[in-house]
Amino acid sequence: MLSKESKIKIIDNSGATLGAIVHIYKTSKAYSGSMVLISIKKTKNQKKIKKKSLQKCIVLKSVINKNHKSGIMLIFRKHGAILLNDKTKILANKIKTARDWRTQKIISILK
Repeated sequence: MLSKESKIKIIDNSGATLGAIVHIYKTSKAYSGSMVLISIKKTKNQKKIKKKSLQKCIVLKSVINKNHKSGIMLIFRKHGAILLNDKTKILANKIKTARDWRTQKIISILK
């Protein structure tokens, strides 16, 4: 569960590595699959993403235990998100995380 001003790790190869949540769309708390607006805090050197810029992103990993009807429990240790462009498409080419069926479904919708 994420709220405003929470730190979130960027898990794609867009050039940003860390961000802070500025706004959460449609709800007061963010979970996996939520769209948020973040401020970029850390970047890699020669990339097109600049520090202190505002970017939309989708939360893929959230530190919360999810129980499914089938008995499977999803547990993530850290928060993670991928950046989106202005047309809500994925900005990066590669996503650096383990993919389960839920994250794969979110990614396929955004492509």
